[in-house]
Amino acid sequence: MEEGPLSKQQTLYLLQSKNELNQAERSLDHYLAFMGEGSIERKEMSFVDDLKEVVQLMKSYADMHKVDLIFTSTAEEEVSIKGDPALLRFALLNIIKNGIEACTPNGRVNISLHEMLKEVFIVVEDNGSGIPSQVLSQIGKPLRSGKVNGTGLGLTSTFKITESMGGRVEVESDINKGTVFSLYFPKWGLAKTTFQ
Repeated sequence: MEEGPLSKQQTLYLLQSKNELNQAERSLDHYLAFMGEGSIERKEMSFVDDLKEVVQLMKSYADMHKVDLIFTSTAEEEVSIKGDPALLRFALLNIIKNGIEACTPNGRVNISLHEMLKEVFIVVEDNGSGIPSQVLSQIGKPLRSGKVNGTGLGLTSTFKITESMGGRVEVESDINKGTVFSLYFPKWGLAKTTFQ
């Protein structure tokens, strides 16, 4: 912004960022209620549509970092899960944002959606610097981060949100090769009754 007038693309990115920040704040309020005594409303949602929306939103952020963001899906368009859409969006934004930030310019983040008999899962794979093994073993715990000034709260939130929807997170990483986050969720209709 200090360099002069903004282009249309930069202005659009800033507006999208502001809207997303507002959404993230609302999501965080929901999340804090979830972490306390509050109860989160769970409803059926289209996993494919929600993920496509998040990926589209993050394209501008990836462009600013000169990182390719690639989305593929082998899942049926109508596959759905049950959970809080705002919290799911927060979790997905966090994972994708981390992947983008882990890459150097001309890096790549692949996002793929897959469907199994009872689960649907998303894989976010970057070709960034990777996560050291001592940090990797602490991923998902508060105040444990691989970033210089990170708090680890973003990933802790992602793990808790995924678990609250009956899912799980798996992480693999190789130094100087990249990191793979896989988020698994039970398909709607097949979820345990505790999540219905």
